[in-house]
Amino acid sequence: MGGINSGTRTNKKRTVGTCFALDAARLRQWGKFVPGAGLVAGSVVWTDEDQPPRRAFYDVDIAAGAALGTLRVMHLDEKARDLSICTIGLVATRCHLGGLRWWLACPVQRYGSPCGRRARKLYLCENTFGCRECHGLTYLCRQQSDKRVAAAFRAGTDLSEFEARPDMTLAEAIFAAKVFQADDARRERAARRDVRRRSPRKRAEYYKFTGRRPGA
Repeated sequence: MGGINSGTRTNKKRTVGTCFALDAARLRQWGKFVPGAGLVAGSVVWTDEDQPPRRAFYDVDIAAGAALGTLRVMHLDEKARDLSICTIGLVATRCHLGGLRWWLACPVQRYGSPCGRRARKLYLCENTFGCRECHGLTYLCRQQSDKRVAAAFRAGTDLSEFEARPDMTLAEAIFAAKVFQADDARRERAARRDVRRRSPRKRAEYYKFTGRRPGA
């Protein structure tokens, strides 16, 4: 017979929210990805209550008219005073409506060569920047998800079956709450997709009526 906490999973993957990250979209918003501008330098500081702060200095080099570049990052562990230098490749792809979308190429060595996976974010784990797959990271929502909820929707289960009943157990009530929460989230996503298909005037009316912000 098992003891206290027997059967409890203790080998859950680390989540992306617990790691510092380089974000290609954020760097682009800061005006760092400018082809032909020479070396464009900058710095960033990551802070978290559960980890010592990290400071990084970086420079970006993209040739004029090129869809490839280099991002060199020097990051400092404020506690250990350890300076590390990492060179990350930059790759651009063309968007359907014009312009370029920049990606970070994962530099983690796998089987003797860099991973090279294109990613918007690279995460800093064990003093190394890498993609989510190389570091074995996952999302918190995936750990909190219940596969039974997805199975219920796939089976076309009637939501009325999860309405409160006098004889409902605590476990059944918790599961029913998850089902209704997931249904609300699905409806919200469907509404947002519908808004994106509307004309600019209709979208403006929707955001004004709901008080939401575009992209929120």
